[in-house]
Order: sequence, then structure tokens, then C-alpha cells
Amino acid sequence: MEKKRILIVDDEKNMCEALFDVLEQEGFSVSTALDKEEALRLAKNIEFDLLLLDVRLKGTQGTELISAFKEIRPEMAVIIITGYPSLDSAIEGARLGISDYLLKPISMESLKASIQNALIRKEKEEQREQLVKKLEEAGRRISQLEATLGQATKLASLGKIGPAMFHEVKNILSIINVSAYYLKKNIEAKDPKVKKHLEIVEKEIEHAHQIIMGLLDLSRGLPEKLVPCDINQLIEETISLLNHELELKGIKIVKDYGSEIPLLFLEPNELKQVFINIMLNAQDAMSRGGELRIVTEKENGFLSLRFSDTGCGIKRADLEKIFTPFFTTKKESGGMGLGLVVSQEIVKKYGGIISVESEENKGSTFTIRLPLGKAVEILKEKKGKEG
Repeated sequence: MEKKRILIVDDEKNMCEALFDVLEQEGFSVSTALDKEEALRLAKNIEFDLLLLDVRLKGTQGTELISAFKEIRPEMAVIIITGYPSLDSAIEGARLGISDYLLKPISMESLKASIQNALIRKEKEEQREQLVKKLEEAGRRISQLEATLGQATKLASLGKIGPAMFHEVKNILSIINVSAYYLKKNIEAKDPKVKKHLEIVEKEIEHAHQIIMGLLDLSRGLPEKLVPCDINQLIEETISLLNHELELKGIKIVKDYGSEIPLLFLEPNELKQVFINIMLNAQDAMSRGGELRIVTEKENGFLSLRFSDTGCGIKRADLEKIFTPFFTTKKESGGMGLGLVVSQEIVKKYGGIISVESEENKGSTFTIRLPLGKAVEILKEKKGKEG
């Protein structure tokens, strides 16, 4: 560990030599000066941590020297020692930000304690300043990120944004997240405002990450590999993922699967994502328990899937907005307003539509209609291009 550097300024040579020997033995790197000129020359060339200053020097007032030192080393801690105490010098010293004001003859125990306290305060002040700088930088980065995401949202809606840009934005988030973690672990944040702003940074990082993942889902095109899927089986697999949590919430699932449902060429994980989004919304709507009824059937060349809950329903004013990016009725629980938007885009990829009917306090029904022939046509088209 690097030694702390102390500069002793006193026009009494014997005092300088005595303090030099004692403080050097205590493990400090010590320099001495007998006058103003020598003291300022040393300060310009060495980064001292602390100035130990006799307030009355020949030819100058110690408080004048403090001002000169602060111009060169504003971060340096200062302790005044004097045999001629006065209210004026004490007030002036306080105005200039001194750490302590000691009277001669000096008690070495008091001096060591004063030096230790001054260095601790200096270190904490430096940490606070570093924290402020890092938080300001984080704020600037988040502002840049918000601007980037605003543009990304527009591009994503046109299908013109790729994973590369999201990768760069996620890198920025990672840097901010690591810095915030370091600060939280290493800064002694007694100031509640510091703690609050660190928590805000962490929360907004997670918020931005979820937005990016949602936008990335929106920007993806048709999957490279489509496979024949049993929709009823996909629903069963999705239920198995959520069943335990649904049971804990007192939600009963009623299944009414149609028979002779044909296989559809799809990317199974995408459809599961749609089902998960709808089922989690139903779960949130039934905070006191209820029933989720799932129906699948063939209807006029379409495969129809209906998810009906007995929850709180959706306000009439909100019905037209639920497929709008970033619209959410679940802000308090961290909703991003992208789940249904992503679901709608996935269903559209396969030529389908998703719609909702709802009445407040009576529940909601989400209906997905997938064309029975569309997925086969997509597969034939892809194979034709590959051939």
C-alpha cells in the first residue's frame, strides 16, 4: 500500500525535524518546508495528501498560504497548528475547509488522531466525488441509450433493425451495470440520496434490458427452421411450465381441445412464448384465483385457440391500446408493455391474427386464429428458394 504523503510547514526547524521523525516512524512519507516559497515549490511537484501548517510563518499568514495551496492541490487535507490561537484565524481556516485546528504544545496522540481523521474524511470525499462522476456518466449513458432505443423502436416496427445494434446497446448496459455493482459494494453510502440513485440506475438498467429483448423479438424474421407441430401438445407443454404457479394462485385450468387438429409447420418455441404471455396476463388478472379455459378447434379453414379467464377484465378505454408498444396496465409490477406486441408479431408471421374481447369484472378472452394452409405454403416457399 502506498504511503500517505504529508507536508509539514513550520518556520521552527527543530519542530519540523521532530515531527518529521515521529510521522515517518508512523509510516508516512514526510516532507518539510521552513517558508512559503519552499512549501509551494514542493506542493507543485508532489501530490501531498495532507498539509500540516503553522498558522504564523515569518513574512506571511498561514491562512494566505492555505489559499495558495488550495489553488495547486484543492483536494489536499489541511491541519493548522498554532501557538497563537485567534477567532479570526479559526474562522478563516474553517472557510477554507481545514480539517482541524490544533494548539501548541502538541499532544502526539491528538495529532495522530487528527491526521487519521483528516485522511479518512479526504478519502471519503474523493469516493463521493468519484461516485457523483460515475452517476453523472451513467445518467449520460442512459440518456444516450434512451435516444438509441427510441430510434430502434421506429426501425423495429419496419423490420429494419438487426441483432448487431442491440448487441452494442446491451454492451453499454453491461458496463453501467458492472460499475453500479462496484459502487454499491465499495462506496459507504450513508447519504440516502446516493443509495436511492444507485437503486434507480440498477432498476433502469433492467428496464432497458427488457425493452431491448422485446424489440429484438419484434425485429426477428421468420424462423429458419419450421417443424410440424401439434398445437394441443404445445399448449400442454406450456401449461406444465406454469402449472405450479397457477395452482398456488388458485387458478384452475379447464381444457377443451378439438380432435383431429392438423399439424402446423411452425417454430414451437415462438408459439409457446405467445401462450406464456397470454397465460401470465390471465394469471395477473385473477389475483384472487379463478378459471382459465383453453379451447382449440377448426373453424372455416383456421385453427382457433381461445384463452378465457374469469379475471378483472380490461377497461374499455384500454382495449384498443393493448397491442400498442410500451402500453401496460402493470407498471407497478414492472410490465414493459411488449408481451402482447411480440405475441401479435409472432402470430402475424404465420398469417394469423390475435384479438381480444373483455368486460370489466367479468374476464377476458384472447383468440388466436392460424390459417390451416398458410404454414404449409410458407414451408413450400422456403424450400423452393433453397432449391
